[in-house]
Amino acid sequence: MIDFIVIGTHRGGTQSFYDYLLQHPHIVPALQPDSGFFDRNYSKGIEWYAHQFPLLSEYEAGQRPVGHITGENSSSYMYHPLVAERVKRHCPNAKFIVLLRNPTDRAYSHYRHSVRLGHETLKFRLALRMEPKRLERGTFLMRDNPYHVSLSHQMHSYVTHGFYARQLQVWFRHFGPSRFLILRSEDYFADPIAASVKAFAFLGLPEFTPQWMEPPYVNPYEVLTEETREKIDSIFKKSNEDLCRLLKWDRAWA
Repeated sequence: MIDFIVIGTHRGGTQSFYDYLLQHPHIVPALQPDSGFFDRNYSKGIEWYAHQFPLLSEYEAGQRPVGHITGENSSSYMYHPLVAERVKRHCPNAKFIVLLRNPTDRAYSHYRHSVRLGHETLKFRLALRMEPKRLERGTFLMRDNPYHVSLSHQMHSYVTHGFYARQLQVWFRHFGPSRFLILRSEDYFADPIAASVKAFAFLGLPEFTPQWMEPPYVNPYEVLTEETREKIDSIFKKSNEDLCRLLKWDRAWA
C-alpha cells in the first residue's frame, strides 16, 4: 500500500518535517497528513484508509507513476502499543521516519499543548505524578477492546511517550532496524533542509533540495526551571542510555 510513514514522536516536529518532504516532486501527499488510521481510526477499515491517498486506486490498477511514492505523518504511531502490528499487516513493505526530541523538552511541550487544547488543568509536576493513574484505565480498556481510543493516552502521556527505546524495540521486532531513519528533532530544527535531503536518500528518491521554509516553531515559553529539568532528566536517564545502545549513538542529548 503506502511507501513510508513518519511515525513519531509527538511534539517532535513531524508535521513541519512532512511538509518539507512534500516538496519533493516524486512524493504524492495524503489527503490528510495525519489520518490516525492505525490508532484513532482503525475501526473504520482499510478501505477508508486507502481513500486518504488519492493515487492508491491507480496503484492497485498498475498505473502507478514511475518513481512516485506516497506516505503519511502520524506522530503518535510509534507510541501506540498496537500500531506496529497493524502496520505490518497492511503495509509490510513500508519505510519509517522517526524524529526523536529530547524527552524532557518533549514532555513539557506535550503538557503545554494539552493545556492549550483544554485537556489539562493540573500543574506540570502534579500532572506527572498523576500520569500512571490516568493512563491505567485506558490501558485496561485497550486490552479489552483493541479499537478503544484513550484520550488520556493521547493527551496525558508526558513521560511514557518519551521512553523511546522501549517503543522502537517493538517496531524493530516487526520490521528490522534497516527500515528506519531516525533523526534527532534538534538536528532537524537546526538544519531542516539537510534532514530532508537525508530522508529523500533514505526513501530512494532522486536528489532534490527543498526550499527553505519557516523553521519549526519552538515556543519560547516552553522553558523548564533548572531544578525541574534535572528531575525529569533523571526519569529518562536509563531510557536514554538504552536508546544509545539500541541505535549505537555516542550520546542521546547534550
